[in-house]
Amino acid sequence: MHWQAGCSGSPQPTQLGSSGGASGTGPQTSSTSTTPIPWASARSHRRRNSRAAPSRIGSCVTAHSLAFGIVVLAGLRVHVGGFSWWDLAVLAGLVAIEPFSEWLIHVNLLHFRPRRVLGLELDLHMAKAHRMHHQAPHDPHWWFIPKLSGVIGFVVLAVGAWLLAPTIGLAITAVVGTLCAGLTYEWIHYLCHSSYRAKGRWYKAIWKHHRLHHFKNEHYWMGVTMHLGDRVLGTMKDVKDVETSPTCRNLLDKD
Repeated sequence: MHWQAGCSGSPQPTQLGSSGGASGTGPQTSSTSTTPIPWASARSHRRRNSRAAPSRIGSCVTAHSLAFGIVVLAGLRVHVGGFSWWDLAVLAGLVAIEPFSEWLIHVNLLHFRPRRVLGLELDLHMAKAHRMHHQAPHDPHWWFIPKLSGVIGFVVLAVGAWLLAPTIGLAITAVVGTLCAGLTYEWIHYLCHSSYRAKGRWYKAIWKHHRLHHFKNEHYWMGVTMHLGDRVLGTMKDVKDVETSPTCRNLLDKD
C-alpha cells in the first residue's frame, strides 16, 4: 500500500508494485503478480491511466498553460519594443545555466526531505508530488509540474526578473525564455515516461538516463533535458559503477 494524491489534493491510498526491479531500466513487479512488467513495455498500464488523466492532470501545469503564457508574454514583449543584443544575451545566458538550474532544482527542491524548523515540520509541495512520481512513475498524473508549485515559481520568477533586469523589456524576455525552458522540460519529461520511442542518439541517452534515475539510483542522473550539470557536479556515473538503490520508489526511506 502506497499513498497517491492529486497534484494539489490530499493523499489517497492505492496499490502499487513493489519497489524492486531497480537494476538499470529493469522490470518492476506487480503487487498481485510475480510476472515482471518492464518499464519500456508497460503500455497498457499507461493507457489505462491516460483515460482517467484529463481531470486529474487539470491540477497540474500542462504544456497548454505554458504555451499560452509564452504567447501572451511574447506579444507583450513585442508591444513594449526596444529590442537589443541584450535580449539575445539574456536568452543565451538562460540556455547556459539551464543544465545547472535543472540539477539544483531537482536535487534541492524536488528531492527535499521534510525537516523540523523552530519546532514545525517543513516540507515542500513540489517535493511531496515528486515523491509520488517516484512511487508511481507510470502514472501520467505525476509527470507534470503541480499547479501550486508552478504558480509560486512563476511569481518568484516574475518578481526576480523585474527586480534584477535593467528594463521591463529584458525582464519580460527573461520570463519568456524561462517559460520556454519549462515547456521543453515538461515535453521531454512527458516523452520519457510515455510509450514514445525516438531513434535519435541524443533522445535515447535522455530516455535511458531518466529511467536509471527512477529504477537504478535516485541520487544520479538528475538532468532531464540535458546532463551537463550531472557531468560537472559528479552525478553522471557509469551504470556499472553505481549500486542499485533500495529507495528509488520511496524517497523518504533511509538508504
